[in-house]
Amino acid sequence: PVSLDRVEASDVYPFVVAFSPRAQEWGLERVAGLRRLQGRCVVTFDVPDSDHRPVWEIPEIRSYVAQLCEQMPYLPYYFAPQDSGSLFMWLACLAPTHACSEGRLDLDDDDVVAHTAWSMYATRTLAEALGDDLDEVCATVFAPLPPPFTARVSSLVAQFPEDFGHGR
Repeated sequence: PVSLDRVEASDVYPFVVAFSPRAQEWGLERVAGLRRLQGRCVVTFDVPDSDHRPVWEIPEIRSYVAQLCEQMPYLPYYFAPQDSGSLFMWLACLAPTHACSEGRLDLDDDDVVAHTAWSMYATRTLAEALGDDLDEVCATVFAPLPPPFTARVSSLVAQFPEDFGHGR
């Protein structure tokens, strides 16, 4: 769970410490620890009961998720596949507001496709760095999305140049 205090302070540091390979010494123990976290994370936000908006409609949470994506675009690597809510929340917060309504994400929206492709690329990159099977990890992480959409995004990611994302 992410407290509203952390959201308001734009404090993504706890995620960086827990899930970033850069946060600690990059060694076999750190790699093993990160691999064990794959598919085990559910991200939630402590929103007051009086606020009935979905989290992706709350500007402060949208901003927080954008900061997480800036620091850790591979965070979906850690999302629990049986909980499609974390992946949906991630993509909905990154999408333009017009692309998400009534709990549905417009998968034809160019920005949704672009954010999903960037997340998939970053997830694949982390999986590779940790010695995981890239295709298996992506199939698991992105399983909550419709297969035609995932195939479209995978096709785009396969076309990225080899040095895409370096320096980011």
